[in-house]
Amino acid sequence: MPQATSPFAFRSILCAIDFSGSSAVALRYAAAFARARKARLSVVFAVDPLLSAAAAYDNRSTSRAAKKELDQFVRGTLGPSAGGAVRAFVGIGKPAPTVLAIADSIGADLVVAGTHGLTGIRKLLVGSTTEAILRRSTLPVLVVPPSPEQLTARGVRRLPHVLVLTLPRSGRFSRLVQGSDAYHFVHDARCPVLVMRLQPVMDRTVTLSARRPLKRRAPSKRPLRSVA
Repeated sequence: MPQATSPFAFRSILCAIDFSGSSAVALRYAAAFARARKARLSVVFAVDPLLSAAAAYDNRSTSRAAKKELDQFVRGTLGPSAGGAVRAFVGIGKPAPTVLAIADSIGADLVVAGTHGLTGIRKLLVGSTTEAILRRSTLPVLVVPPSPEQLTARGVRRLPHVLVLTLPRSGRFSRLVQGSDAYHFVHDARCPVLVMRLQPVMDRTVTLSARRPLKRRAPSKRPLRSVA
């Protein structure tokens, strides 16, 4: 019999980066998680044209400059040898949709993000990228607080160090509401929180009877024959 696939058997992990200290912590945790799961690690930075005048006029040069800065951020956070082992992607657009679009294009099965990103006027303009990801994503999202206690592969292997929050895989509007509620729940968490959307299990009998009521056969009027 084929073995059941574990819901935690992640093979491709994408970490969202905004060059803040929070995203540096999230990247270190994502790297440890990837080592523990033997998964491929990628990072992504989204350049919002509304906040970057250069991106509005020249996407190519902006992407090259952002890619160089992203590579430097990865090496500075994970060490000089990490540059070649981590794939880096830069997208032009609003952060949350861009992160999820790249996650889909590379076949990622887990998105990692920090709870506290950039602050000030920039945050007022774009809102919380992590909250927007939770509201839109159908993929599991690992939300990392600014200072998780353990960042080693050994700590990540022990799932009690990660709080798992499950949400139903429902319609788009419901995802918006549930994602917002989930973000408020995980925002002040003191440990990483893995938010997963699960397909609800429906009772097949109830579903069929709701669509087409089952007809009961009337008792037969034929006389019973005795068997010698």
